[in-house]
Amino acid sequence: IPGAAVIAGGFDYNIRQNFESLMSGKNHVVNFGVAHRLTYATFNLRKVGERTVRGRKVVDFRMTVQNWIYQQFIEPLNVSYDVETRRLTLYRGVSNLDNGNGKNYRARIVFTYP
Repeated sequence: IPGAAVIAGGFDYNIRQNFESLMSGKNHVVNFGVAHRLTYATFNLRKVGERTVRGRKVVDFRMTVQNWIYQQFIEPLNVSYDVETRRLTLYRGVSNLDNGNGKNYRARIVFTYP
């Protein structure tokens, strides 16, 4: 893998580490390791919007694979963060859980905090 990489939940730390830059509209390149396939894919990470959810300001980010051929097969990962706490509030996309048929489950996970 060329350069730094993230794997599984490491994307969360990557977003938190680059939060200010992402909020200003800068795009980031992320090498995302796919351990069970012993490979990686390079993604573009960017801010796609802001909204209010239950009175809290939330920012939406999207990770899209760079390779245009892979884009036909790999759907973007969409995540949302609470702007004030920088906590992950929503994950939508492929999971790392195998469905038994060689494919991974697609997930929508809502995170709630006390």
